[in-house]
Amino acid sequence: MIKIMMRRILGWVWRSLVLRYKWNGPFPYEALRKDPLPTAACVDLGAFRKPLPDYQEIETLVIMEDRQPKFFLSYDGYKPNEKVPLNRHGPYRHYILQKDLKELVIKLHQKKKKVLIGFWAFWSDGIRGPTAWLKKHPELKSRRSDEADIGNPFAVLSQEKIPFVSHIVAQYKKLQKDFQFDGLFLGDGLNGFRNFWDPNLYRDQIDKIPLMTEFYRVIAETIHKSGGELWTYDCRGFSYEEAKLHGTDYRLLSKAGLDILVFQDYPIAWGYYFNLPDKKDPQKSFEAFKTVKQALENTKTLFYYSLELEDTAEKWWAPHEAIKKQMGRFSIADGKFLVWGNETMARNY
Repeated sequence: MIKIMMRRILGWVWRSLVLRYKWNGPFPYEALRKDPLPTAACVDLGAFRKPLPDYQEIETLVIMEDRQPKFFLSYDGYKPNEKVPLNRHGPYRHYILQKDLKELVIKLHQKKKKVLIGFWAFWSDGIRGPTAWLKKHPELKSRRSDEADIGNPFAVLSQEKIPFVSHIVAQYKKLQKDFQFDGLFLGDGLNGFRNFWDPNLYRDQIDKIPLMTEFYRVIAETIHKSGGELWTYDCRGFSYEEAKLHGTDYRLLSKAGLDILVFQDYPIAWGYYFNLPDKKDPQKSFEAFKTVKQALENTKTLFYYSLELEDTAEKWWAPHEAIKKQMGRFSIADGKFLVWGNETMARNY
């Protein structure tokens, strides 16, 4: 296992250098504006400068807590002068404290933007260990040492004696009350069961579909009561039928109240940078997308795709030509989700 990880790390370093060398700089937002699909952006607090621009054409901003979900899972009440751990991507450092986050949401609302809070359900990313809150909840530990996702989203928390989903709901209610978020984005690890490296693992989880559907129903019910929206990533860019084998049925999630599903398509990040064999063919990924789109026809759920731009934490950057090709392939989607939007938003306004 150690040798495998060392080879992966060396490969990432080399491919990161290649991508950085080929990078054309932040993708011109003018090109995004010409695209007719609605635009949402995955960002953290590093995307925002002062004074705050108008961010024309971006309808929804998801402030995403990636890798270590400390803020969302541990939030215990509004403390205006306490730091918010929601800036791993930069480039700005203007919004640091909880009162800054509150100010930011107010200003974005004044500009008619929806603002969602989101989090990755990661136990550990292999470099940084689990957060203090997660260490107290070993029932959520990853299933395998080469996995980052929380192992059992249906677990009953050992200390609180409540289901994990009840904790998610309670945390969102507190955050929504204190910051006026417009919804929740369930990030990686909370839609079916997957192994990032091996797509054939967890193809025996179809019996978990009722539990996954109820998980989403409970969350959607709470969010909708406050007028919010529930968004989520799909399961590893699988086709509709393949995702069912991994424990999630998108049609049933739609009936449970899912508002927007985001298809994960990363030909540069997953296909090249992480070197996943099953993600090297963009057309194959698009064919999987079409099966999900067909399954969601005549439902209330909108189907977006992830438009990969860059990830300064993971150290990959998509060339402009690759971004344009991806936009062309997915023109039949209901919208696009910029991942990550930090550099494009920061450098183009």
